[in-house]
Amino acid sequence: MNRRTFLWASAVTTIIALFVHGYLYSQHLALDVGQASKSVCDINATFNCSAVAASKYSTLFGYPMALWGFMANFGFLVLLALYPLTETDRRPIARKNLLLVSGVIALASIAMALIAFTQMSQYCLFCIAAYILSFLTFGFVFAANRADAGSKFAGSAYGPKDLTPVAIVAAAGLLGVAVAHSSMTKSSGSADLDLQAKQLVQEWQTSPERQIQTVDPLVKGPDADKAKMTLVEFADFRCIHCKHAAPVVKAFAAAHPDVRVEFQPWPLDGECNSAISQANGASCLLARVVWCAEKNKKTGWATHDYIFDQDTYMTAAQIEGAFKDMQAVTQMTPAEMKACTDSDESKKIVRAQADAGTALQIQGTPSIYANKKQLPGGQTLPVLKRAYQSL
Repeated sequence: MNRRTFLWASAVTTIIALFVHGYLYSQHLALDVGQASKSVCDINATFNCSAVAASKYSTLFGYPMALWGFMANFGFLVLLALYPLTETDRRPIARKNLLLVSGVIALASIAMALIAFTQMSQYCLFCIAAYILSFLTFGFVFAANRADAGSKFAGSAYGPKDLTPVAIVAAAGLLGVAVAHSSMTKSSGSADLDLQAKQLVQEWQTSPERQIQTVDPLVKGPDADKAKMTLVEFADFRCIHCKHAAPVVKAFAAAHPDVRVEFQPWPLDGECNSAISQANGASCLLARVVWCAEKNKKTGWATHDYIFDQDTYMTAAQIEGAFKDMQAVTQMTPAEMKACTDSDESKKIVRAQADAGTALQIQGTPSIYANKKQLPGGQTLPVLKRAYQSL
């Protein structure tokens, strides 16, 4: 492979890296505003990009790491695009500048990889892909810097003045991070979230503690007496706001092992909830489906996630018709699920779950309590992070 081929290869790896960082940045913004859907790289409890995005290591100086990575790679691509326009006798200097920038990106990747593998219990496959791409880019530029024949670097002396293009790109990149993030947060609706989060957490801190009596909730995280923060979420499985809150709460809890989550259905359905005047039967049925899955097969959380991942707004009859599709998740046959959800026991439990939320005078879903106090905006990541940090 000749020098030109190596530089083209570095362009390809950089462009791929831009797409990876761009996707990770969009997911970060979506989590912030509570509009996230399941990420394609949320594979399991170990490989979970959303959990990494919800961690304290996901930002630097208040800006998402994904945006820093995007701008760094974009700056490298600009220098690479200028290379063919560079005078022939200055090209060795231009190649060394490319080597410097790609080396800095690779070093940053090493630092982030060390943090990921020593300080975190979840890993982001797309982040790992970005690290690998940065190493490949550096390797291609390193190879391009070598003489066409021989092992010594080609080119003349390399001085401070030769760093001018790098300095200009770096300054533009720093400005670009601030401008791009400001623009993107405004368009996504998250521009004022930090200020709002501060106000909402202050409201949470001054609100009175409530006696919360949950009934057979879904639970994840440490025991109550060992948890730094206990989140109790009351939600309806057909509520769009609850659907958006689910991946946020899940990612936050996954990123903070000392957070306990208790999920309690509060169906917006008069069939089982005395606080709701109209009945649809579907919300209560979905609550019974999750309870049955947890009681019989310990698959309640998987069923919870499956239901919120669905885009359809199903009726009770359609839900029963989907028992077969749910079987792989619930691990219950349609006949077993039908028998359980029709049982007096499951109906009694779900009514008691609804009553537990009604006793708190819940006005809508999702309603989230943190350490026995209602946490307004608790379905958004900035509020959850700030509340956690205040403890």
